[in-house]
Amino acid sequence: MQVRSHLSVLAALALGAAALTFAPVAGATASSPLLPAGPLGVVGNRIVDGAGNTLILRGIHRDGLEAVKSKNISSVPTDDEIARIGNYPGTGWNANIVRVPVGAPQWTGACPLLFTPSATSYQAIVDATVSSITRRGMIALLDLHETAPGCGAISRHWMPDDAGVRPFWQSAAAHYDNNPLVAFELFNEPFNVDQPTWRDGTDTATFQECLNPGPSATQLQKTTYQKCLLTAPKYQAMGMQDLVDLVHGIAPTHLLVVDGPNYAQTAPAAPLAEPDTSHPKIAYAVHPYTCTQPTSACNDPATYAHAATSILGAFKAFSDSNQVPVLATEFGWPTHTGAAGENAGPGFFTDTFAFFRAQSPQWGYTAFAMDGQTQGAYSLLDDASTLHPNITGATVKSDIAATW
Repeated sequence: MQVRSHLSVLAALALGAAALTFAPVAGATASSPLLPAGPLGVVGNRIVDGAGNTLILRGIHRDGLEAVKSKNISSVPTDDEIARIGNYPGTGWNANIVRVPVGAPQWTGACPLLFTPSATSYQAIVDATVSSITRRGMIALLDLHETAPGCGAISRHWMPDDAGVRPFWQSAAAHYDNNPLVAFELFNEPFNVDQPTWRDGTDTATFQECLNPGPSATQLQKTTYQKCLLTAPKYQAMGMQDLVDLVHGIAPTHLLVVDGPNYAQTAPAAPLAEPDTSHPKIAYAVHPYTCTQPTSACNDPATYAHAATSILGAFKAFSDSNQVPVLATEFGWPTHTGAAGENAGPGFFTDTFAFFRAQSPQWGYTAFAMDGQTQGAYSLLDDASTLHPNITGATVKSDIAATW
């Protein structure tokens, strides 16, 4: 059965000595679209709760925590904002999942001066957000979004680096192990990698992020590539199977979400091995963007119609043939492209939602994005203080509400 019943707010969840204690949530009611307690898992192509009920997860990607700086604390979501993403009386978005992007260097303290004063203070910010989400009964999808160890700017590797990503998940998975409403998205958008490396990584420090421009490249591009080969560091890349095994070994009852290759736009060639076949935990993430630059091309309705016929179709075939669940953890439309571009946004979401609803069971999603402002290229809002949606966001809010 699909979970559509409205449950009371969960009692305080013990997160362990290093984490938070939850207090009751003001304003939450028995009509909230909340989920039963975990542990979450998968059965065939369904994401399920601890009782085996199918969960249709619909919510929001809340951008910002992966780039939080002491001078830009406004990027941190407030408790009131999380309440409005959930079942805020009268105007809430009624989401049951919030994707929370985080950064490995901030969490581990590899870049303590770039972000908050210490790893401890950064973790406290993430804790406050996760607490605000899960004590309302929503799923917090902890997404490893930024990974590169360099402290000059926020950035990420093409693949997980063993030296940076392994200690992050060793810490974060243990930190949230006792909160059944935290799910783990292991690595955001691996790219420029073949299927074997995506799955298995490299045995030694042989992975190098130099993009071969091909035989038709200009001389400058060729020179740049050769310079990269001489100067760019190599690292040992963790494969997705290694990440699954690592995190499952630390937090064995948690749902694990694995992004496909090519920015999560290519379906895996084959599913990963479940560490515990009696209690499967792996779902696969697709990011069905069809217009990633705010240009005049985004005004063309044919562009957004492409989503359901190419990217999503390949993931549907992967899901159907292997009986594994798929979740769209990031997708959106660059609304700030003038009137024509803004008007195309609702069409993109309407077509994509129709594809999700045509699947059995319906595919879940976290739409991109909220970020504490209204002027981001993919913003869903025209008022960040009340979370009032813009023309594109209104389509998302309406679809989430229709779930319940």
